[in-house]
Amino acid sequence: MRCTKSVSIPAPVHYAHLAAYAARTLKFGEDDDKESLDEDTEEPESYSLDDIKTKVMTLDEKLVDDMWFL
Repeated sequence: MRCTKSVSIPAPVHYAHLAAYAARTLKFGEDDDKESLDEDTEEPESYSLDDIKTKVMTLDEKLVDDMWFL
């Protein structure tokens, strides 16, 4: 449950931030396996704009049949 405190940014920006936070479960393509990385190492993911434009975002297999709301 989220509290109802006021925020200092416009509502669409706030909801975009919440959607981006929730979308961390998305992954690019099928070549990227997060599970193949050691759990102890936390390498930040970075993609160029060209990667984003050319690759299709796919849902994690755990979320294919689920819905989530902000």
